[in-house]
Amino acid sequence: MNRLPFIILLSFTLIYSCKESTKEADYSASLSYGDDITFKLDSLTSFSAKNPIFLNGQWCFFNSINNSIKCFDSDFKMEKTIDLPISGPNSLVSPMGITTDGNSIYVSDYAKNTIDLIDNEGKVILDYYLQPDELENSTHISTGLSQIKIDEQFIYVAFQGNHNNNKSINHSDPTIVRINKFDSTKALFLNYPSNYQNPITGGRQSIIATTYNSKTKSLIVSFPLDHRVFELKNDGSMREHMAKSDQFDDFDGHYFNSLTSATNFKTINDKYLGNHSYWLIHYDKYTDTYIRFVNLPLEKHQMDVLNPDEATLRKYKAILLNSNFQKIGESEILKDINLELTQAKVFTTEDGVHVFAKNQENEDVMRFKTLKITYK
Repeated sequence: MNRLPFIILLSFTLIYSCKESTKEADYSASLSYGDDITFKLDSLTSFSAKNPIFLNGQWCFFNSINNSIKCFDSDFKMEKTIDLPISGPNSLVSPMGITTDGNSIYVSDYAKNTIDLIDNEGKVILDYYLQPDELENSTHISTGLSQIKIDEQFIYVAFQGNHNNNKSINHSDPTIVRINKFDSTKALFLNYPSNYQNPITGGRQSIIATTYNSKTKSLIVSFPLDHRVFELKNDGSMREHMAKSDQFDDFDGHYFNSLTSATNFKTINDKYLGNHSYWLIHYDKYTDTYIRFVNLPLEKHQMDVLNPDEATLRKYKAILLNSNFQKIGESEILKDINLELTQAKVFTTEDGVHVFAKNQENEDVMRFKTLKITYK
């Protein structure tokens, strides 16, 4: 296994920063429903399989049940399995997810804290280490929640804040680590927005969503508690764009008066489930459109139990942004989609944006709803 030497590049200062105000387009777009997509499963593939990624004409999922990659053909029938070795030479230790640069598969490994390039047999060819030396005690560790995007030159990894000893979330470190694939140098970008200095705990409000625009070579970053989205360009410059929902104006319901009032699991959980926030963001290359999903609050009676089932109860809307980040639409409540933490899966084909469905009653298939973007 080859390990590239690296030089750490600590980059808190952005090359160019531009704040964008709210922009309205002179046209609009809407969402409609297309035909569902179903992946035909075998007995060893779980509904909780992650991703997928598209590579060499196949859709591939990471199956955490048995540390394998399941690949499906264009008809969504299972075509091959790549078993990931977790012992022996050139092996992984604790694989958490997969991504691709369009040519190869990369696996995030929690125990090694690496992004690993693998071969067709699942063996590790190359390790990319995530932890910058300057942030030795930081929370920059890849988990199953870390969203990883890779292009021809860079690996982008988003990190959520971790808990401090006093129950608060550590929002002091940069959120994006960018690794140069050719020399392993690292750069750090984008601290949490200022409202994250309010007393917040529970973790889920701190999970960062990203999507990648291959046309502009830009990483787009969305925070659950910020109306803006942030555009990190290939040259290291940053722009921010207003992408606000019509549903709410502030995030005050997520804040505690003090951390001493964050006394139990239900109190913390209710802050997240009972208030609006933003969730995944996804770029549809076929319509050159961004879709930003909005978490709608659960109804009060739904939160009477200790731990409401978000997967079945949470409802969502979606904001549509054009290629210039102008808002061109906001949907009605979306039907039968599941973006709950452990199940959220979104991908795009020429037929639309496909979102993991709530209704998974048939154990032989994994079903996705199709959202079609139409410009008016």
